[in-house]
Amino acid sequence: MAAHALIPAGRAPAGPRRQRGVGLLQALLVVLAVGAALAAAAVLLHAPKPSRQATSQEQALAWADEAVMAFAAAHARLPCPADELHGDENCASGNAKGWLPLRSLVGASGNGRGIGPMRYMAYRGSGAAPDLAVAQNRYNPVDLAGDARDFDAINGLDFCQMLADAQGIGTDASVAHVLDRAGVPANVAYGIAAAGPDAGAAGRLDDRNASDSVVMEAPWRRGDADYDDRVRVRDLRELGHALGCRFARPDAPDSVALASVDLLSGSVTVAETVEEFQEFNRANAEVSLAFAIINEVFAVSAVALASANLSNSISTLATASAQLAAATAACALPPWAQCALIPVYSTAVGLAVAAVATSGAAIGANAAALAVTSGALAATSIAYQMAHGTTGGGSEADYGELADAVCTSAHGGMVPVLDGNNQPVPGQFVWQDGLEQQLVPVQAEVGVLETRVAIHQGVLDDWSTNPSSKIEYGRHGVDPSDPDHAGAYALLNTRLQENLQAIRGYEDLRLVYDQGVETAEAAKRVHDDAVASAVHLETVLIPQACDDIQSTVDQYRCDSFRKGLADLRECGNPAVKCIATMHQEWQDAVAARDQARADRDQQRQRLDDLHAVHVVRYNMQPCPLLDAPDLGSYPSYCRVLYILDQPDWDPRRPYGWHARQYVAQNAALEQKREELAELQERFDTAAQQCIDLRAIAGAPPGTPVPGVDRWKKAEDILRAVDWRGAVGPVAPEDAP
Repeated sequence: MAAHALIPAGRAPAGPRRQRGVGLLQALLVVLAVGAALAAAAVLLHAPKPSRQATSQEQALAWADEAVMAFAAAHARLPCPADELHGDENCASGNAKGWLPLRSLVGASGNGRGIGPMRYMAYRGSGAAPDLAVAQNRYNPVDLAGDARDFDAINGLDFCQMLADAQGIGTDASVAHVLDRAGVPANVAYGIAAAGPDAGAAGRLDDRNASDSVVMEAPWRRGDADYDDRVRVRDLRELGHALGCRFARPDAPDSVALASVDLLSGSVTVAETVEEFQEFNRANAEVSLAFAIINEVFAVSAVALASANLSNSISTLATASAQLAAATAACALPPWAQCALIPVYSTAVGLAVAAVATSGAAIGANAAALAVTSGALAATSIAYQMAHGTTGGGSEADYGELADAVCTSAHGGMVPVLDGNNQPVPGQFVWQDGLEQQLVPVQAEVGVLETRVAIHQGVLDDWSTNPSSKIEYGRHGVDPSDPDHAGAYALLNTRLQENLQAIRGYEDLRLVYDQGVETAEAAKRVHDDAVASAVHLETVLIPQACDDIQSTVDQYRCDSFRKGLADLRECGNPAVKCIATMHQEWQDAVAARDQARADRDQQRQRLDDLHAVHVVRYNMQPCPLLDAPDLGSYPSYCRVLYILDQPDWDPRRPYGWHARQYVAQNAALEQKREELAELQERFDTAAQQCIDLRAIAGAPPGTPVPGVDRWKKAEDILRAVDWRGAVGPVAPEDAP
């Protein structure tokens, strides 16, 4: 019998038994969930990687860009590409594109760790296109004439010039460039490409960045599946601004910095000119003294010509000599302004020999030319002594003594007596009138001449209105109303007008002849003086100056005298009247004189042919004979319009005499007025120079004279500017 388990009482029978734990389906779901979570986590973990890579590339490019600019600022050139990754630059290869020379740049801008592969290209031209990776002396300051100075410093100024030169050439696809948005090449100073994380067909660098050609992808190219590099470039203008070149305008690549140094160079040119004037001041003074002595001879001739009012063709040299003396003396002083007058008054006298050759400059002919030129000769001698240190102590200028000399020329004073060699006699002095004293008599002469001209003009005007009223006419016992009396008076008046016109013509022609005589004589003296001066130059001055030349100044002195002689004899200098020209002017003056004499004699014949004015005897006395110069004895005063029976106390004169006096006095007045105006101008200039020199001489001892150091050291300042930041073969301690 089968056995059965006992079931406790009260408990229901149990159903089928259920399984315990996780089933297969549940396990599969868990695995899927975990896998999805892991995949999502992986995606989330890798999502920031492209952003971090782009940031890293930009940071590396920024560091490299700053490092390249720092290198350029320090070396006045761009670095050359490296042949290997993170290596040193290699300029010997001549390559314009390669790897970024990390080792060469770290010293210029600090630690460069963490930099990935980077390509680098630089603008390396040839010929007119500069090689920006080679330091060159491309810039030298220019003077006012546009000529470059010979400075050998190489620095940022030269690099700025290279950048400007590269811009001036225009687009060149044979040197570093990128393509703009239109695909047209655009030159750059340099370019840097940072490799992306993904390798392409040629490695981590993509497309043009990977090639050896002088072109890179443009910075604005967007990344895609085939391109993940990033590029940074600096065009020529941007690099210039970053380095302080400060280019003026996009269409004008001239650097403001270079223009500023050129402007300074122009100022230095002025300073150098002043220094040259100072260097040649001694020689100028000596040459001027020699020619001033000759000037005095020419002034004698000029006086006669001035009296004939021919100042348009002759110069008295008085103004030139006086201004020469003042300018030569004042050139020894700051602010050296008078040095600029030396070429006009001294070098022109010495080199061009305008004063020695006479009359070419036409600088104020006047009747006092000889006296003024003699005074100028003394002043020039003083300037010579001061230039040679014979009136002062040591090599420093005695400003007080110089002020005394200039003030004496303006206001008068005691001056040394000069010996036969125009050297001062010790202990002997004499009063010398200055320009102020010379003004007084000239002003008085102008007043006298104005009065005389007015008197003669009044008489002539009166006679012109009614000349016959000046004839005293009458007959004893005859009624003025008698018809015979009236007819005689009418005839007298008609003949009188004819005679009057003839006399006027004769007097005018006689004056022209007199002037012609004076002009011819003066022109001959000028010619003879020029010939004598040429002989003196050839036989005395040139041998003295040229036989023993030991310095540049000696050579200058010799050349000055030789050129003066050549200008006198060869007629090659248009600013100088040569001897041949003077000879021709002399012959022309003789011909003009002879023609004037013929015209005068012809007019005299007309005068002789006129009818006599038959004036009835006054008080039964005949008209006495007239003994007139150049006319001989004439039968009647009536013929030349004398007053009949004129008593001794009657101041009236004939018309011809008044006409002659009016012409002569009026010409003298015009000439004297010109002389006064010129003398006043010279006095005003000398008086102001006196004030200026007194102010300098009165400064406390040790007071720096304004401008001395600045002018004297101006070129050193310019050279220091050109040296600033210089690199190359010269050590910094050798720089100014």
